[in-house]
Amino acid sequence: MPLLKGTAGKAMPDMAIGYITRKDKAKYIDVQNLFIDEDYSAQFKETAARFGKYTDYDERKYYHFKLSPDRADHADPFRVQEYAKAYAEKAFPDCECVIATHTDTKTVHAHIIVNAVHPLTGRKLRFTESKYTKLKDMANEIGRKFGFSELDFRKKAQNKRTAEETHIILKGGTSWKEDLREVIEEGKRTATCESEFIAHLAKYGVSVTRNKTEYSYLHPECYRAKMSRKKKNTTGIPDYEIDSLARALLPAIQSLFETEEGQREFEEWKAERQKRQLNTKLNKKESC
Repeated sequence: MPLLKGTAGKAMPDMAIGYITRKDKAKYIDVQNLFIDEDYSAQFKETAARFGKYTDYDERKYYHFKLSPDRADHADPFRVQEYAKAYAEKAFPDCECVIATHTDTKTVHAHIIVNAVHPLTGRKLRFTESKYTKLKDMANEIGRKFGFSELDFRKKAQNKRTAEETHIILKGGTSWKEDLREVIEEGKRTATCESEFIAHLAKYGVSVTRNKTEYSYLHPECYRAKMSRKKKNTTGIPDYEIDSLARALLPAIQSLFETEEGQREFEEWKAERQKRQLNTKLNKKESC
């Protein structure tokens, strides 16, 4: 069977849908229970708004499934797309889905983005470990009809995910590490120099720092998760509006940061912050 991988996303679906529908990646794009010529992410949000969903960062907003046939099957893109459409129809009936087949790697593969909010009931989709196993069985079952070889996924195989990541994913959480791996690997394949590599990661909101021997990466999912644990949103502005605003401002902030003026302002800000922190510590000591 095509290898099935699934993760849940807590960020707005814009980035995920934008990624799978990129013209330089997607050979075919189809939708299920959506208008084909309208903004797919906006339609996800409209459905969520009808039921009062997408209001908290920590809630699941979409699921992202990837179907990868065995290279030995020599699958053509059209057959993979038809397979992914049949799979989405059976696995996620009545749900809103965006389905795209990519041909930018050695293995033709399909992506399915599923709205976590059911458009008829407003209930959230949930996938326990047993349900996830059933989804894989279903991938085998439908894959046979399209002439794909089966994969015994119950055999222990090398897994790049950590135990913590696997636990999070099966509980309906999101693995930002897995997203980060895919973005980095794509950058390594397509970039011809360091500046192109960094620019590629910046498109997905990933910031890069480098010391003498290695790179360090900060994924936006990791950053927002940390911030959400540290401080509750008390602004009265919905999290999704703040998230959209942050996405809109990010390119301008990154462009400014790359200039000499931006670097100078950043250093001045750091110096001022350190000064305030030092004054706070001194005031605490004096009051003791």
